[in-house]
This record gives sequence, C-alpha cells and structure tokens, in this order.
Amino acid sequence: MNVNLDQGQQAIKEADVLATKIGGENACKFQSNLKRAKQRKTAGQTQLILVSALRTATFSTTDELLKIVEALRKGDKVKTEAIVESIRTFHEGIIDEKVEAEARPILKAVVSRYLSDFSKLLLEIENSEGLKRLQNLGIDWIYTDLTGAHHSLTGFGEDLCQGLYQAYFAHHGLDSSNINKERMTKRVYPEGPAEAFGNKRETLERVRGVLKQTVGEVLKTPAPIELDSGHLPFVAGKRGYTDAGTAEEARAADAHGRRTLIDEQKGTRIRTGDKIPGSKGVEMMSRRLAAEFTGARGAAAKVLQSDVMSILKGTKVDIVVGDPDKPEEGTTYIPWHAGLEVDELEIVQPRATKSVLRIEGNMANRKGVLAAITSLLKNDNIDQTISTRDTVTLTLDNTLKDEEPEEIEACLRLRLEDDSFTVQKQDELGMVFCLGGSQREHPTSSASGKVLMSNRVAQPPFAATVLENSAEGVPIPYALTIEGPMSDSPGVLAVITAVLRDYNIDQTFSSETTWTVTLDEHIQTADISRLRDALYEAFGNGWTFESRTDLKIVAQTENFNEHPLWKLLEANGISVNYMHALPDRGVTVMMVPQNQLFEAEVILHNHFHGTPASA
Repeated sequence: MNVNLDQGQQAIKEADVLATKIGGENACKFQSNLKRAKQRKTAGQTQLILVSALRTATFSTTDELLKIVEALRKGDKVKTEAIVESIRTFHEGIIDEKVEAEARPILKAVVSRYLSDFSKLLLEIENSEGLKRLQNLGIDWIYTDLTGAHHSLTGFGEDLCQGLYQAYFAHHGLDSSNINKERMTKRVYPEGPAEAFGNKRETLERVRGVLKQTVGEVLKTPAPIELDSGHLPFVAGKRGYTDAGTAEEARAADAHGRRTLIDEQKGTRIRTGDKIPGSKGVEMMSRRLAAEFTGARGAAAKVLQSDVMSILKGTKVDIVVGDPDKPEEGTTYIPWHAGLEVDELEIVQPRATKSVLRIEGNMANRKGVLAAITSLLKNDNIDQTISTRDTVTLTLDNTLKDEEPEEIEACLRLRLEDDSFTVQKQDELGMVFCLGGSQREHPTSSASGKVLMSNRVAQPPFAATVLENSAEGVPIPYALTIEGPMSDSPGVLAVITAVLRDYNIDQTFSSETTWTVTLDEHIQTADISRLRDALYEAFGNGWTFESRTDLKIVAQTENFNEHPLWKLLEANGISVNYMHALPDRGVTVMMVPQNQLFEAEVILHNHFHGTPASA
C-alpha cells in the first residue's frame, strides 16, 4: 500500500536518532517491533529503544510487582510466590501468542532465568532483615543487599522485557547494546537511594551525566541499537517513568548535536475529541500546547507522561505521535521550535477528578490563607486553586478519605485562629478541558490574551480576561509565573505559598510545568530568591521565574455563568460548577458532574467544529 507521508512521518525518516518507547501492549508486538528496528538500521539511523513492562487489558506486570512489595511487607510468602508464578504464566502466554515458534524456547528460557534470580532476591528479603533495607522512593521500591548493590523491585518488569527483546533481536541477527544498570545505579546513588532523593538536583545532574556519556559512546557506532530497560535509576520515581527515561536519553543524544526525534508509538495520533464520532486528527501542535494536553494537570490524554515536555526544554528534540503500523492514519507532529500558530484545532478532553475541596469563609485580604491550606495538603497533588472573595476551591489528583475534610477544617481554624471556615468535599465532579485554537481569543474583541481570576482587584467575584500591555482595563498589581519540574510532585504549591505567605495570593493556576500566581503587591527580589532556593531544595533544579506587572483586566462579569461556553453547556442540560480560562496557553477548564463529562465533551467539540450541539 502506498501512503503519502505526512510531516511527522517525514520527520521520522529524516532524523539521525530515533528514541522510541515500546510500552505496555505495544511491547507485546515482538514481530512488528523487530521489523521496524531492521528497517531503521538499514536506513542508517541510530535507535534508542526503551521498553516498559509487558501489559495487556487484563494484566499489568508493574501492578503485580507492586502487589509483591505489599505481600513482602505483610510477610505473606504464599501470595508472593503466587504472583511470581502469575507473571511467569502471563509472559509465557504472550510468547506463545506473539512470537514465531522457533524463537519461543529462547524467550521462555529468558523468562525462567530472570524469574529464578528474582525469586532468590525475594527469598533474601524474606529470610533476613531485608525489609529494613527496602526503601520506597516515589513509586519505586529499592532493596539494598548486604554488598551495597541496589535492586528495584518495581523495575523488574522493564528489566525482564529488555532481556526478552535483546534475546529476540539477537536471534534475528540484530545486535544491541544497553546501559550497565548496576554501574549506573552506583554512580546515581553514591550515598544510597534515600540520600539521592534528598538531593534531587545533584542526582538528576548525575543521571544526565551518565546518559550523556553512554549515549555518546553509542553514537560512535554506525546505525547502533541501544536497547534499555525503561526503568532508569532515579528517573523511575513515578508512573510513566519509561516516557521520562526515553526523553532523558533523547536529551542526551541532542546534547551531542544529533537531530533527535521521539517516536511515540500510540494506537492513534492526537485527535480533537476523545472517542467522539467526527473528531479530527491534529496534524501538528506546539510543545507548549502538548504540555497542557499531556500533563497530569491537563487533559490526561494518556499520550505522553507529563514530565516529557519539561525534560525536553532547551533541546531540539521533536516528537511524533501515531501508530507506526497504520501510516495511512497519519501522525501528530510536535516540532521543538513550533509556535502557537500551528495549533489550528480545538482539542476537547474530559477528566474525572479524584477530590474537590471547597473552603468557605473570609478569604479576601487575608495573608497566609492559601499557605495554611496548602501546607495541610502538601502530600497531595493540587491541580488548581480557584478563589473568589469568600471561597477557595481546590482540585486534587487523589481521593481524600471521608474524615479528612473535617480534620483539615479543624487544623485550618487553629492555624488561622478563626472558626468561620467550613471545608466541604465535593465528589463526583470532573473537568472538561478545551485546548488550542480560538481559546486564545477574547470572546468579544478577538484580541489574544490571558484569562485569570482574581477577587481583590475589583468586587464582586468575577471572571477576568487579562491582556498584556492593554491600553484599557484594571491593572493586576503583580503576577509571577513559575516554571519547573513540578508534575506529579506533591507539595509544590505548599512550598510556593509558604514562601509567599506574607503576600495576599489571589489565584494559582497550574499546568504540567508552570504555576501562575497573582498577588496584591509587588514581590521583593529577596523573596523570589528564597522561593528559588526552596524549590531547588525540595524538587531539584530547572526552575525559572517571570515577573509580570503589565497585565490588566479588560473584561469582567459578576458571575462565571456569563461566559458563553458556560451558557452553552447550561443550555444543553449540563450543570457547570466552576470554570477558568488561560487563552494565551490555549486552555479553558469547566467543572461538571462526572456522569455528564462525555456529554459535555461532545457539546463543546461540536460547538468548536460547527456541528449541532448534541451528544
């Protein structure tokens, strides 16, 4: 079949280095992945392939490994052994189904060898005081044996998959190199894993130093294949670490001046709606919008793990998203240099929220309110804070227990020496994200701008559209944009608000890599320095700060329900609870009942694309 290549497919052909994550269900496709690797080697391209643990719709190796950790900690040896056997049965079943007959004995031997070594490791932990040397570093569980070597239980699935692919490629005449995990671990954790996670900034620099050196050696070989476990030391602190590992290796290749591209192999390219009939493929988008689209605080579209865009900042690495086995369906191309002009289509995606907290009381003109709230929630991922004169609403990435709101209320009253606050948990709410296109335009003037919410610049509460350098409007006294590696990092907002507790904080808006904070007064240079030091200490380097004094409110309404998109949803029977918008980032967010998420998505999608609004 002849297929005309789109821009993304053409970029793949022209790249010097292809960094590819083979993950989950795609990792089960041994034959098609082999065929593609052969073609790219013949074309003279360097391949950096990172594999994640095998997974299907009914079985996740990583989830089973986390269950093993739980069983180990409870001393349940029977369950531990049963899970190991289930992993064996699953992998052998995939081999029988997906691999040609002559290669099956070879791969099954790999499974047996790896599981035998893994079982010995588990036995060592069970029969000694090994549990005391088992450390939890984010999602990663690391056991340090008596020799000082570090073994990740979470990452065993990636290591096993790597062993299978190395054996399968070798069987078909494809040699591959790989990172020496033990040597890398020793360099990344010279004082031990816990110490490394306490000094994230220095640890990340060590990781990148190792990768730059390793990839540099790989690049000296004609058309090499570097086949690595997607579990890299330190990088694997949270789910989606194979995406982050792929981005880090791509970053290392870019540092050597090679034209590098991440080939993100997904079942489909990015589309304007989630499973909506008539949704359109997005041919090209900018990194900036992709960060909103993929981030933990964005549409959770399951395209790229949210760290990727921040890892690639400052590089010339492109990204292509699509199904390599179906080139006729096209790709979404995310070039490193693209501006907002390529975001020609609206993208509408729904996301359920785990918890919504609504705090009511005398919020206006009180310093330290948000600092007190976020310090109580520092172990939770806070998506957004939306405040009015009398309320603060927070969305969280995790589910709060029924008793927690009452505990938060009691602590908040104690800290603020005020008993007028009430804290309510609102369940069954979700968010609908509208990204790109006309979201960057003011609804009446069509001027490109930014929407923020504030409650102290003018009364009563309102939705405010803010333009840069506008000749009209009410000035915002001060705004601060903070950018850094914050996705999936609980406590980021707690650090920000703690340092800025002596200022009146109006609003905070988060994306995958940024927080925008509006204040009632100019922030002192010394406080920005304190904030930078606090964020570096807690979360590592890579933070930038942009102070803004040129933003003005140019339109306001007494109620959010004056917004045309709010009216559209309400007219179609959707209950809208809250909304906010940041048009210069191409983002509008509305909060609706979870059982109406898909219906709201269809209505908004059809609205943007000129189709009658119906589900």
